[in-house]
Amino acid sequence: REIDLSQIVKSLETLTTLVNNGDGTYTYTSENGTKTIVNVPQDVIDQFEKIINNETVKNKILELLTVVGGGNVYYDGTRFTYADANGVVREIDLSQIVKSLETLTTLVNNGDGTYTYTSENGTKTIVNVPQDVIDQFEKIINNETVKNKILELLTVVGGGNVYYNGTKFTYVDANGVVREIDLSQIVKSLETLTTLVNNNNGTFTYTSENGTQTIIDVPQSVINEFEKIISDETVKNKILELLTVVGGGNVYYDGSTFTYADANGVVRVIDLSQIIKSLETLTTLVNNEDGTYTYTSENGTKTIIDVPQDVIDQFEKIINNETVKNQILELITISGGGNVYYDGTKFEYLDVDGIKKIIDISAIVKANETLTTLVDNGDGTFTYTSENGTQTIIDVPESVIKEFEKIINNETVRHELEQLILNKGGNVYYDGTKLEYLDENGVKQIIDLSGMIKDNETLTTLINNQNGTYTYTSENGSQTIIEDTLTVLAYNPTTGILTYKDEHKNIATVDIRNAVKTFETVTRITSNTAAGTVTFVDEKGVSTVLDMKAVVKAHETTTKLVNNNNNTFTYYNEKEIDAAGNPIANRGTTFRIPRIETYDMTSMINSGVKTPRDYTYADMTSGGTNGVSHFPNLAFETAFSGTLNADISRPNTSRYLNVNFTIRGHILTISETVSYIGSVEVEALIEVELLINGVVIETFTPKFFRFGGYERGENYWEETFNWPAVIPNNLNIAASNNLEIRLKPSRNTFNKNLGNGQGYFSDDMRVLVLNVSKVMIQLFEK
Repeated sequence: REIDLSQIVKSLETLTTLVNNGDGTYTYTSENGTKTIVNVPQDVIDQFEKIINNETVKNKILELLTVVGGGNVYYDGTRFTYADANGVVREIDLSQIVKSLETLTTLVNNGDGTYTYTSENGTKTIVNVPQDVIDQFEKIINNETVKNKILELLTVVGGGNVYYNGTKFTYVDANGVVREIDLSQIVKSLETLTTLVNNNNGTFTYTSENGTQTIIDVPQSVINEFEKIISDETVKNKILELLTVVGGGNVYYDGSTFTYADANGVVRVIDLSQIIKSLETLTTLVNNEDGTYTYTSENGTKTIIDVPQDVIDQFEKIINNETVKNQILELITISGGGNVYYDGTKFEYLDVDGIKKIIDISAIVKANETLTTLVDNGDGTFTYTSENGTQTIIDVPESVIKEFEKIINNETVRHELEQLILNKGGNVYYDGTKLEYLDENGVKQIIDLSGMIKDNETLTTLINNQNGTYTYTSENGSQTIIEDTLTVLAYNPTTGILTYKDEHKNIATVDIRNAVKTFETVTRITSNTAAGTVTFVDEKGVSTVLDMKAVVKAHETTTKLVNNNNNTFTYYNEKEIDAAGNPIANRGTTFRIPRIETYDMTSMINSGVKTPRDYTYADMTSGGTNGVSHFPNLAFETAFSGTLNADISRPNTSRYLNVNFTIRGHILTISETVSYIGSVEVEALIEVELLINGVVIETFTPKFFRFGGYERGENYWEETFNWPAVIPNNLNIAASNNLEIRLKPSRNTFNKNLGNGQGYFSDDMRVLVLNVSKVMIQLFEK
């Protein structure tokens, strides 16, 4: 039976995939599972400045805008301007208009291989990457190239004693044991990886299995192919549709209103207020009536503005502001009796001139004292005697106790108490790293804890006496001897003595070497390769000979692998070989080995003999005509020749050329000093062929060359010919060969420029010259 390797490898292969996500992005998955997002829209956006500054792109966009009609609005790359009714150029401030028109989109990773994209209008789209791969997996696995590569990989496993039972591969090892072949490990060790790396500048670097790196330049590709892109009808319609929506190109601004011409040419006013009203997003600022405000931005983000907390957090800064300080002092002065200050020993005040004066309390009291007394009873109470002798006990502790809850809950009391605790509570303060205190002069001093601890600490010590004991000294100087009570077991490999020391330091030894020697027995086994025997001698010296050659011969089995000389091999196991050792007919398993072909570049031509070819007006107009063009029957002429070297030791059926060269043509016209531009544009079809040793091996597709005419304004034309050319199998290739490029003009319209003045052709002059240049021809051989 034939083994279907494609099914076996199908379960082991690794794939690279590049999936179109349907939204302008592609997901590339390498063999090792690395995923890279090729985001073409984003790359175009990120590199848009580079793209839009490309002259080809810019010209195409301007050309498209011109088609749909232009108003008086102009954009110079940085700003929009318009010409008013008086021709004065004025700038349009679009920032305010655009600011209110923004919308948001989101792309959310759902964590299960899918992404949810929400557009500006709220439409949600699921990008299901795993399902896309699953849906297309059958197509991938059935691809012939994929299947052939897998078969080629499996061939590497090979092996003469391999057996396949329909589900798995097994083989017989040197000991006759049947073992299973783990193909997954073999495939894993042989596979190669490709990578696609995002360079984060709009380009990607693709590394193939053989290490070749290719740059995928998305922005440059858009630029290079922009003419093709912009000429596509779908693209053009979308751009025109976009331009129509925003009034692009046909918008006119007169300094106060925007107008546009509709499809029927009717001028209409653009009502920006309605457009903005329908698109604008709002922000709100709500008073929460507790000193805070809630601000909601355009995208719904809420921010709390906490005025009281901000004042609290910045109060030190506020109170130190000179303007605030002056206003508070002014307020104090206006309310009266607030300009008195007490520094702990005396009362002072500021008079109307701002001079500081001392208040003599003793004089004031003396002048106003009455016959009342207040006596401190020394227990927290006071006895008050009024002028008429009535006595009242003022019990301060009891009053404070009864009203303490009210007192402590008073905000002013609490605030003052907190300030007192923070600033005056004890005179010691800790800031997280050090302790400080205020001395009697109010100067802040650092407390040196290390010095205090050092002066007051006590030490303990534990000293190793190097004799198995330790001496411990406590803080009060008491010493205690700690004795080691460990047991020790040590072996000396030099003497073979094992020594044991118990907790009481008693030592016992055992001679291990003599003990082993006394009781050991010796056996030995030897082999005779020539005789195929093994001899075993037991402890008593009795020998036993085993004839291994006879044993192996009696049980030996053989397998055979036959080369069919057609890229296939047939494997026969032990049961498929007869007694004479020949394969049994119609038995065995046949499998194919794929051919692997590689080519080397063995020769290159980039120089040779170049011969310009020129033609007269009579040459160009010979042959038949259809009234517009002439069809001259000219012969091919050699314009380039060079030597092509080949490796003749290689097979004759395995050579091809990679050909690249340029043909440049120019015309000559009537003139007194220099060649004038051809008055009428003419064209000629140039035919080209490639020869080796006089035999044509490739005829290239003819190309038109166009010259003259004041619309083009050039008498020159250049075309590049680039094509692979296979060398025929029957061509006798030598070590050194002659290679030629031949050409000729055929159908042409040179008769259209016949005349008598400068810039025309005369019927007796040379009118066309053709040259071959930039030759690069490479020979590849198997």
